Amino acid sequence: MPDNSYEFSYMSAREKKKVLVSKCILALLMLLAFYWLIAGEANTLSSELVFIGGILAAIFGYINILTVKSELVELFEPPYTYRAGEFAITAIILNVISWFV
Repeated sequence: MPDNSYEFSYMSAREKKKVLVSKCILALLMLLAFYWLIAGEANTLSSELVFIGGILAAIFGYINILTVKSELVELFEPPYTYRAGEFAITAIILNVISWFV
């Protein structure tokens, strides 16, 4: 890191709890989507695409939460520097395709 840049990386206990809860919610979403995908009794191709899109969207969110340095709000403030955008784009495409299948 250059000498003239200052990066704040302290995370308060309250922010740590927010990040932990966010990670748990996204992990639960991934597990539920996997369960519905595998154990679903009458899954159509359309519903399977929605579940796969949900898994990819949760992975996208989880990867971006891992980049949080001090507070969760920094994900929603410009400049936006999202990582693993291909997961989000693929999830969007799968959900759109599921409307027509």
